[in-house]
Amino acid sequence: MNLRDEGFGLAKHPEVAYDLLPDDQSGVYAWTVTTDALDSLVPENLPRIPSGSVVYIGKANKLRKRAPHHRWTSSSSSLRRNLAGIMGLQGLWLPRASKPRLVQEHEMALSLWMRSNLALSWRAVDEGYVQFEKLLLSKLTPPLNVDPPETELQWWVYGQLQKLKDEALPPHQ
Repeated sequence: MNLRDEGFGLAKHPEVAYDLLPDDQSGVYAWTVTTDALDSLVPENLPRIPSGSVVYIGKANKLRKRAPHHRWTSSSSSLRRNLAGIMGLQGLWLPRASKPRLVQEHEMALSLWMRSNLALSWRAVDEGYVQFEKLLLSKLTPPLNVDPPETELQWWVYGQLQKLKDEALPPHQ
């Protein structure tokens, strides 16, 4: 399955894509790896993630507001937390938080890594974007979509995410 065949535009550098995302339109977005940097982090016994692979798919009722994960913190982005787990970055629990974020220097490093190694594409969908996302997830099984994990690679990513949570620093008192 090719995203272009599904009506997605060409994947673009995250900052370029952000400027082009529609303000008030719903749809589905896809993050694609543009280098072999992610593949180099995966153990040899697992399926490969070569350049050009779709690694994460999401849905949004407002694409411009939801799709640009490269501008967020890890506490508000599953994609960022999953990448952080794979990369072995340091998590930090904040008071009353249900999800860890990264220590500041790791948040900045992850944002830079995303800008250097990922591209963003999307398709505006007025109605049925939730079902369209489900269809794409079932056909592509992107390795960083781990809710729920189904493939061996997704289970490994899920395990790395759990490790990030387990090893996150406690909140500052």
